[in-house]
Amino acid sequence: MKYPRLSFPWLSVLLLMVLCGYLYLLAQPSLANFYRLPEGLFEWPLPLVMMASVFLLVWVEVRRFCGRQQRLLRAMAAMEEQVAGLKESKKQLQNKAHSYSNQTEKLKLFISDRLLEYIEYDEKFLHFKGIAAEVRHNGIICYDQLVMALQHARDQAAEQPLYPQALTSLNYLWDLLDLSTADNIALHINNQLCECEEYYYQAQLQREQAGPEAAQQAPSELPYRPTFMAQDAVLRALRPLMAETELDAIIEREDSLCSGEAGGGFRYQLEKGCELLGNENHLVLVVENLVKNGLFYSARAVASSPAAKRYQQVALRLSRQEGRMRLSVFNPGPPIDEAKAEQIYQLGYTTRRARDQHGRGLGLYFVKEIVNGYEGALGHHNVEHRDDSYSIRIEFEGSGFSGAEVVTELVEVGLDGDHKLSCRLSSGEEESVTRILEWKRGRAIRSVEITARSSGQTHAFTDFSLNETVRGLDPEHPQIPRWALEVQARKRSSKISFIPLDSEGVCFEVSLPLADRQFEYDEAEASLSDTYLSRIEERYRSIER
Repeated sequence: MKYPRLSFPWLSVLLLMVLCGYLYLLAQPSLANFYRLPEGLFEWPLPLVMMASVFLLVWVEVRRFCGRQQRLLRAMAAMEEQVAGLKESKKQLQNKAHSYSNQTEKLKLFISDRLLEYIEYDEKFLHFKGIAAEVRHNGIICYDQLVMALQHARDQAAEQPLYPQALTSLNYLWDLLDLSTADNIALHINNQLCECEEYYYQAQLQREQAGPEAAQQAPSELPYRPTFMAQDAVLRALRPLMAETELDAIIEREDSLCSGEAGGGFRYQLEKGCELLGNENHLVLVVENLVKNGLFYSARAVASSPAAKRYQQVALRLSRQEGRMRLSVFNPGPPIDEAKAEQIYQLGYTTRRARDQHGRGLGLYFVKEIVNGYEGALGHHNVEHRDDSYSIRIEFEGSGFSGAEVVTELVEVGLDGDHKLSCRLSSGEEESVTRILEWKRGRAIRSVEITARSSGQTHAFTDFSLNETVRGLDPEHPQIPRWALEVQARKRSSKISFIPLDSEGVCFEVSLPLADRQFEYDEAEASLSDTYLSRIEERYRSIER
């Protein structure tokens, strides 16, 4: 930017001095005669013309000077604004630098704390691993003696279930030490799985050679059984959380599918017939970690109402789909952020930082390594609530001279401003919002029908025991029910409660290949393998040439 120059009016000063001298000579004619100046120089109107010309030039010069002065003042004001702006930007940069410096220091402290925590955890884990290896190395003789003693006691007292359970628990502890001392858990399990495959093929060949009569008999020459049933491993993991009578009833049932609720705070649905290769204790460890993790978050989950809290449980489902075992465990805990989706499976990562929670960050890490060793898949997804509306039809018995009474209500279930479930009931022009819907009548109840608008399916309840509270869950979603029905039936009165249930949470899913899938021929996989082998063969041919 070019600023204007402010110069002194020399020309105006010089002309004024000349004019002053001219006027002085005009006032002193003797001086003009002394210097012999022309007389016409002082004749009228020349003095007036000279005065007007000088004053005109002075006025132009003064105006020009004032214009330059104003421009200079404006340029100085603009420069002052620029200087003020530069000072303000400098101040902002200093503040940003100060804040960034503070954030950098905080980040350094956070990283150093985390690093020290992970280093300390790695040292503890390595220390624990060393102790486990030492115990396993020095305790192998004691382990063999205990196994022999328990096997002898089991054979002597065949009717006593304590000895088989103790032997199973000892083998589970030994396998846990075996996994803890492995450098690569997934590779260690996969090596065991390859050995089980060999024994499994050998057993199948023996059964084919023995004929159909001995097909159901287990081969006696194998060192151990290479397969196990998935439902047996799940029941072993759930044994501490279930009553012995309930557990025995499940084992004795001949149905292919069994479901129910346990007093430990979870629901289960087990499909029998899922035979897997490998060690049963590995799947027991997987189920134990997923169920205990779910029970931990289920106890701390917040429900929309105290009545809904009773049904906020962990849900376990075991099924067989497309040649694979599917195990899903739902817990009604908080959702998992996408940023932490991979971190939860890392060694040492835990969200239980409080002292009374005792998080070690080992559970999901072991689960992931075991699933990878079995060539399976592990994942999770957040379950969100879905708004829905229901048509509820309640029929009561007749009383006295009056006939049967039928009540039909349309209920909309959704989240309110507090992020809790509420029921919106419309009756005529009035509209009411409540957490739970209740109907009380001085009549006996005959039936209840609930129809969901989203699916159009109607579920009827007609069997009500007198003087008892009959509870029913959403049959359409048995694993994660969306509503519960409670009916208190008496001879001359009844009370019906419709309770919307919170369905938000996290569902972990484990998929493992079944044992009989080893004999299935997949043309797509075979073609890919042939293509890969042909490429490798071509590379080796080029090297040999």
